[in-house]
Amino acid sequence: MTVHALASKQQRTQLTASEAATAFAKHLEEQSFCFDESSWPMVALHIKSNTESNADSLTHDFPAWAKANNVWVTSEGYDTFLKGLPNRLVYLLPRVRATSFKPIKEQIFTNRFGLRCANTFVPFKPDVPNVFVMPKILQDYLNRVFMNDEDRKFVPEFMADIVQNPARRPEYGLFIQGDQATGKSTIYQLIKAALGGNHCWERGEYKEPFEKFSEIWADHLVVFFDDAPAPRGTYLKLKHAITRKSMKVQIKNAQKLMERDTYARVLICSNPEAEYQLKGEKGERRLYVTEPSVHRESQEATEAWFVDFYAWLEEPTTPAILYAWLMSIDLANFKPGSMTRTAAHAKFVGQSTTAFADCIKEYVTPDDGAAQPVFLKHQLLEYLEAQGFKYPDHDVIKDKLNVLGYETSRRVVKGCNDDKLISLWQPKTGEGCKAQTLTGEQKKSIIAAFRPTFPCS
Repeated sequence: MTVHALASKQQRTQLTASEAATAFAKHLEEQSFCFDESSWPMVALHIKSNTESNADSLTHDFPAWAKANNVWVTSEGYDTFLKGLPNRLVYLLPRVRATSFKPIKEQIFTNRFGLRCANTFVPFKPDVPNVFVMPKILQDYLNRVFMNDEDRKFVPEFMADIVQNPARRPEYGLFIQGDQATGKSTIYQLIKAALGGNHCWERGEYKEPFEKFSEIWADHLVVFFDDAPAPRGTYLKLKHAITRKSMKVQIKNAQKLMERDTYARVLICSNPEAEYQLKGEKGERRLYVTEPSVHRESQEATEAWFVDFYAWLEEPTTPAILYAWLMSIDLANFKPGSMTRTAAHAKFVGQSTTAFADCIKEYVTPDDGAAQPVFLKHQLLEYLEAQGFKYPDHDVIKDKLNVLGYETSRRVVKGCNDDKLISLWQPKTGEGCKAQTLTGEQKKSIIAAFRPTFPCS
């Protein structure tokens, strides 16, 4: 009998080939290995990293494992044992028929269609103190980014629900507004750190998650859009993505089309003054909207403060602190099925509601006997802001004016731009008809409001 010694004789544990293979297979299973038989030949799969290899590669770690555990193999030649180990592991390790994402602790689960799946969810549970003490720098951050107590309470609760209840998906997303460089998008970095850097996706556009059979919604806990231009129809796509519980997914070059449950929360950060920001619809109830954040002092002061905050965020202990913070938040009053409609939400939805349309209609409707106004776009924007619509959507304005019979036209107004053509909104004229002549009051108003660098159309 040939014996391959892997440790000193005083400490050796003698195992038969079958016993050694079984013990090593248990070790591999604890390290997140299984076999994926969804394709042929089946492949060895490391579940946590979702990476594939062949069965032979699993045997490379056996000598180190045996030495660490003082195991030596009896009953047959060591080389013969290693050569046959891959075949033994094929029968000893768990087998799955698909990979899937489900925020539960089990690494292998059976989905609602009866398929045994490898779970790609990687939980993050760092060591944390029994009593959490809020760091002053974190509280200062919340005070800087959020303008009222309502937002400062709700946003952390929304974040905490991701960490505390990852398998519970609220029926709404989070829409954070703010001026440029106020630090609003850093919220995503806080969430990502508290999740150990796992299962978070971000882009500056909406296209990729909405591609046919995209796996993004089904493979992440957070999907973040940062100042993304929102083409027409974007809100409707987001609404469907937020409310649906499952979707058809096809992982390119890896897995065929299958129905997958979705758990991803939607987080959107936007500058409300951006021309192509997301716009709400009448009856919108799928986004919690924060009051737009502004610089407390100046942009320079904000940027100087964030130097220290970003340094704190990069410290190796910060992810555990953020995890402890979100785990400490009481969610007794958090409602995943319904969201609060804030004052900012009313303005967000107001861009497409009757109230907004009525406001524009009042502006272009003349008093009895007066001519319909001809005006610069900037004049209308100032009027809308005075009525409470501080960040109107430019596309919505154009649509409402077109419905009211207005069009843009380049005309000469003496006293503006050296008498060159400028762009004005005016009542539509029929083909071959002459445009409305400007009254003296209209000319004075346009000249007073004209700004050469302002895009008037």
